Amino acid sequence: MKSHGFRAKLLTLSMLISILAAGGAANAADPSRWIDYLDFAYIYSSADANTLAERFDGYGQEAGMSLEDFILDQYEIPREQTLDEAEIRRKAIAYFLQYLADRNLESLEKAVEAIETFKSQSGRHENLYWYRYIMAHRSIEAGNPDSFTRHLLDMWLDVVAPLESSYETLSALSLSQSPNSGFVSALPYVYENIARLIVIRSQERGLTKDLDPLAALVRLLHDGRVGGHPDVIPLEASSKGYLDRIV
Repeated sequence: MKSHGFRAKLLTLSMLISILAAGGAANAADPSRWIDYLDFAYIYSSADANTLAERFDGYGQEAGMSLEDFILDQYEIPREQTLDEAEIRRKAIAYFLQYLADRNLESLEKAVEAIETFKSQSGRHENLYWYRYIMAHRSIEAGNPDSFTRHLLDMWLDVVAPLESSYETLSALSLSQSPNSGFVSALPYVYENIARLIVIRSQERGLTKDLDPLAALVRLLHDGRVGGHPDVIPLEASSKGYLDRIV
């Protein structure tokens, strides 16, 4: 009887330790870490699915919660307050990243639903970039080259062209020659993401025909843009080699 009582106490103690440990893990969860990762998702969103999944595992450990748990906590549980512009953008990016990591089309549609808020917006380059980028992926999944081409050409006109002027100005004013002022500083990554979307991701996902109108963008990207900022993206990590072979 004493032995059974001792074992019961050990079991109770073990359960208590587990509960306390779980409570400590919950207290350690820091959703703001994921918010930081989402705000800079343009840096890594063109990576392949396996690399993204590994990256998200690491981010989840740092934040104390997985991307899936973050989405559940922030966007799946009904809330009374409405999301502001930045929160809407992060919601779209969060679902979009989930889609990129596991090819879940339901996540892509939730990303589209959120980002369509910015469909008629003008002037906010970060919002427009994510709108066009996410919608271009939807076009790939739909097997629609016309829509894919339109979104990328519009991205160049509405996002890249305006950013280039600002980036050059900031580069001239910056002693380090590395501008860092909001989304303007994302321009080298925007180049890289567009290039990879055209020459790698679209091909991997079966959109291989009727993309001739994008030849002009490929040439523009090859002309000192992709690979042209080795201080931001090392040449060996860029898609410059792919563009060299195509051009």
